[in-house]
Amino acid sequence: MLSVVYRYRRLFIDDNSFDVKISSSFENLASLQYLQSAKFFKSKTFKKLFKMKNILPCSLFYVPSKFLQDFAFPSPIIRYITKEAQSGILQKLYQSCKYFFGKRRQPLCYYLSFWCQKDVDIQYFKNGINIRNANSYELRNICLTGALNEFSEIIPQIIPKLSESRLRYINFHMGNLSIAEYDFLTKSGEIEYFWMLFTKITVDGKDGNEPISLENLLKNLPKAEYLQ
Repeated sequence: MLSVVYRYRRLFIDDNSFDVKISSSFENLASLQYLQSAKFFKSKTFKKLFKMKNILPCSLFYVPSKFLQDFAFPSPIIRYITKEAQSGILQKLYQSCKYFFGKRRQPLCYYLSFWCQKDVDIQYFKNGINIRNANSYELRNICLTGALNEFSEIIPQIIPKLSESRLRYINFHMGNLSIAEYDFLTKSGEIEYFWMLFTKITVDGKDGNEPISLENLLKNLPKAEYLQ
């Protein structure tokens, strides 16, 4: 019964109708103090009130173990959600529980740029990355969701390190790209700002070969507000 009340109070935090009933039935276990703390489920308060000694471990993520994680969805549904979730939803899942990062280990990067400082291949700043060497072993399986500010000539080295591109801001200059590389970076259709300088997009990414058509250049830019 306490479990049901706890779940109910998490959803309807202003409903106090159960407080008196539960308190009168289980005064020692379910006081008003517990019901108030249950809104946010503070583990220390829970543990103190119930004096739990044999707590089921969640061996995958917590040291020392705290509580067994239990989800309302069955495992196949959770796998589907984590597999299909876009970057924004995936970020929310990562913030809610390490379990989801264990299911889909895909770091989210909101800003990637080329950085010329010597002796450092990669530098992290909040959810962004500055790189000097595109072949850094730390750059792998990244979902790029915000901005890309790069020399076009090193983008072919970066793309194999990315698992997904949901860019909104692109700044290219000085180099060549293939149509396949361009499509990978823009296929999400989320681009709002697109700027290129001295950059050629050709069939195979080699200078002098057939360039991309205007239709194919624009097909992935339905939301673009600035294009140069």
